[in-house]
Amino acid sequence: MEQVKVFAPAKVNLSLDIVGIRRDGYHLMQMVMQTVGLFDVVYAEPRREGITLDCGISRLPTDNRNLAVQAAAAFFRHTGRTGGAALRLVKQIPSGAGMGGGSADAAAVLAALDKLYNTRLPREELCALGETVGADVPFCFHGGTALVEGIGERITPLRALPRCWITVVKPGISVNTRTAFAAFDQGEVSRRPDTPALLAALESRSLPALAREMVNVFEETAALPELRQIKQELLRLGALGAVMTGSGSAVFGLFADRRQAALARRRLEGNRRQSFLCEPVSHGPLIQAERISMEKTV
Repeated sequence: MEQVKVFAPAKVNLSLDIVGIRRDGYHLMQMVMQTVGLFDVVYAEPRREGITLDCGISRLPTDNRNLAVQAAAAFFRHTGRTGGAALRLVKQIPSGAGMGGGSADAAAVLAALDKLYNTRLPREELCALGETVGADVPFCFHGGTALVEGIGERITPLRALPRCWITVVKPGISVNTRTAFAAFDQGEVSRRPDTPALLAALESRSLPALAREMVNVFEETAALPELRQIKQELLRLGALGAVMTGSGSAVFGLFADRRQAALARRRLEGNRRQSFLCEPVSHGPLIQAERISMEKTV
């Protein structure tokens, strides 16, 4: 039996603003997003029929509630291909963190099945297919540094971040996305992202200027004191800036010095917290080997 192996990178939000609500209730976003070198790994192999998912984590659903399964089902409906897929997921991206783990997995499944079934769909078509599964899936398929607008479907590639290191801290609590949007709708924020200033900092490759402009409107309405504490600790340990990513609950700090970033990761680990040290990456799903035999998997 042969299979395809895909690395699915996490994402962080350098900025996140909510700029309106559509008539159908979807919030309109304006975000600057970045994929980072923290990966889930998706394995896919063909089946005669049906879709199965094994992830080895009891709290995660493996039926059609999982975005990876939804992405596979969308692929077969869209392409009309007969057959199915056996999916295996090795999780490293924390759940409920605002790092797009589920969306990254869905994007990786689309990339895997496109390769496995040799459909050769254009990237734009795969992104549009991903949009039917989740708002963050198109960006997770694109990867890199990008301005993301609308409900996540409008993606404008940006100049890459200057070299830096990112320390991510995920507290023991998680945040439900729907709850985060409801809290925002009922709350008030004192500072919103200055997206033009952030884009100018990216263009000038000024890491300090970029760090100063990192703002997430969900932070103030999250009402989670530990997030503010983590942010303060990251800044004290040398981060140029720190901000919550997505709807939470992970907070990350942007560092110019790798040793400081690594020290911050070690200092903030524990007490039910997870911490990660990563760098920006310029890609979405990455197929390491087009096809490998089952005997070679680990």
